[in-house]
Amino acid sequence: IPGNNIIGDIGSGYKIMVNALTDGRIGIASQAVGGAQGVLDYVIPFTMERKQFGKRLFDFQAMQHQIAKASVEVEAARMLTYNAARLNDLNRPSVKEASMAKYYASEICGQICLQGIKWLGALGYMKSMPIEKQLRDTVAATVYEGTSNIQLNTIAACIKSEYR
Repeated sequence: IPGNNIIGDIGSGYKIMVNALTDGRIGIASQAVGGAQGVLDYVIPFTMERKQFGKRLFDFQAMQHQIAKASVEVEAARMLTYNAARLNDLNRPSVKEASMAKYYASEICGQICLQGIKWLGALGYMKSMPIEKQLRDTVAATVYEGTSNIQLNTIAACIKSEYR
C-alpha cells in the first residue's frame, strides 16, 4: 500500500476502526432517542384528544402507566447516550457505554414505536402516519454499526475485562 494511502500510523487500524464504531454507535443511539421521543410527542396529544367509553384515552390508568413507562425508558436511553457522548468528548474510554446506549436506545425505540402504533389503533398502521415509518427506520438502527447481539457481546467483553 502506498504511504499516501495509509490512514493513521501503521498498526493503528484497529484503534481507528473502534473509534469510528464508537462514534457511530453514539450517533445511532441519538437517532433512536429522537425517534422514540418523536413517537411520544405524536401519540400523547392523540391520547389526550381521542375518546373511548366517554373518557379520553389518556385518562385510563392503564394508558397512563404505559405512557409513563415509555417516558422513563426514553429518558434512560437519553441519559445512556449523553453519558457515552460525554466520555467520548473527554477522550475517555467509551466503547462499553456507546454499545450500551446504542443497544438500549434502538431496542427501546422499536418497542415504543410498536406501543405508539397500538395506542393509535387502526390509524397506526397507515403508511401516512409518521410512526409507521419510524418503526421501519428503527429496525435498521438495531442492525447497523453492529446488531443488538453484537452490542451485547461488546458490553460483556468490556465487563469481563473490568473484572479480571
